[in-house]
Amino acid sequence: TLNGNNDTLNVAIKYTGIIAAIRRNPKITAEKLSEELSTSVITIKRYISYLKKSQTIRRTGSKKSGQWEIIKNKTSNIHYEEAYENIGLCGCFKN
Repeated sequence: TLNGNNDTLNVAIKYTGIIAAIRRNPKITAEKLSEELSTSVITIKRYISYLKKSQTIRRTGSKKSGQWEIIKNKTSNIHYEEAYENIGLCGCFKN
């Protein structure tokens, strides 16, 4: 459906927004990402969880003073359909 395509695009924009924000500021917090991307903190944490599982990003250092690292050659391997389902929005890709 058209709405499903728009939802998919929005998810893709959020993922690329997270990656871009991490590139600009590797110490960025989920709260700051939430503000920048106009998305709830819980949703940002789900997106981050998927990006970590897909080995696109990783956290280095301590929880408080650590930073995000983008794993080279992985950002092009994000599968948005799989990611969308992983954050609990299954079925949007079915006709």
